[in-house]
This record gives sequence, structure tokens and C-alpha cells, in this order.
Amino acid sequence: MRTVASPLSEEAFHGIASRITNGIYEPGARISDKALAEEFGISRTPVREAMQRLERIGLVEMRPSRFTVVTEITPEMVRATWEFTGLYAGNILHLSLPRLSDAEREQAVALTAAAIDKISTPAGWLQGLIGLFGFLTERTDNELYRSLLGDSWYLILRNLVRTGISDERREAMLGALAVLSDAIAAADSEAAERAARGIFGAV
Repeated sequence: MRTVASPLSEEAFHGIASRITNGIYEPGARISDKALAEEFGISRTPVREAMQRLERIGLVEMRPSRFTVVTEITPEMVRATWEFTGLYAGNILHLSLPRLSDAEREQAVALTAAAIDKISTPAGWLQGLIGLFGFLTERTDNELYRSLLGDSWYLILRNLVRTGISDERREAMLGALAVLSDAIAAADSEAAERAARGIFGAV
């Protein structure tokens, strides 16, 4: 588990990650820690700490010549992102569902319905899934999962939103979400885990 970041490093991390996710810093763009430190009004140390954290999740690459570049979105990276997210989602259901109260299970079903409603919009499909899995992650009773999710969603957002999804994958998601809704309502952890993986095409 990573050490707790300083408030300044945390601020720099989220600020830079948001810019990458939103396309302000395009793939291949150079990022200057000196310029960011001046812009944020902080020293270069917390900016470098933020860059190291961004490198660990795959959003940037720190070159030996002491400059940093935003990573490219390669087909392999997209494939790995779908696979990672599916396996991660399955584990979240495996941990959280047995711990949900009746009221929380009803809320999870409602969030699944909301994700289904948003599946047809260009970026809304992923926002709907973040709402659902963010809720479930908070109920895993596992701090490591909560910590990893907070960092990893930046990479998932950047890689998946900007590449989009095919109509075939969208239909598969709808089917898997419907199965997930029934499994959550029935408190069937094994079926819910399989369905969660299926949403992202992981088996």
C-alpha cells in the first residue's frame, strides 16, 4: 500500500490527473514540474511526488532526461484497461455484496438501473458505472480497494472514454447489467461477480 500523500502532493496529483483525463494534456504532451509548481504556488517536491504517483498508474512516463510525458493510448493499453476493470469490478462485488444491508442492496439496484439508463450516451455510460461501483467499493470494508479505485479511475476514464465503445459492447453491457441487477437483489455474490466482470468483457 502506498504511503499517505501530503496535502500539497494530493492536490497536485488530482489537478494533473484531471487535466490528462479531460484532454487538456494530450497523449505525448510534455509536462513541466517547474511550470506546475509555479502555477500551483508550491515547491517542486510535491509536484514530483504527484508525477511519481501518476507514473505508477500509467498516465505519465518520467524520462531520464528529467521531463515527463503523458502516455499514449495504445490498443494494448485499452485492452488491458478493459480486462483490469472487469476483474476489479468482480472483486468489488465479491467483497461488498455480502456486507450490504437490505436498504443498501435496494440502492445498488437503483444505481444499476441508472447505469442502464445512461448506457446510450457517449460519456454517460462510464459515469453511470462509476456511480455504481464507487458506491459498492465504499462498502467493501477494504481501505486498499478504496485507495486503488481513487487513483485508477483516472486511468480508466482517460483510456475508455476517449476510445469509446462499440454498439456490440454496449449491448453486452446492457445484458450484463440486467443480470447484475437481479443478482444484487437476490444477494447472489457468485452471479453478481460474474455479471460485473461481464460488463467489461472479462471472464
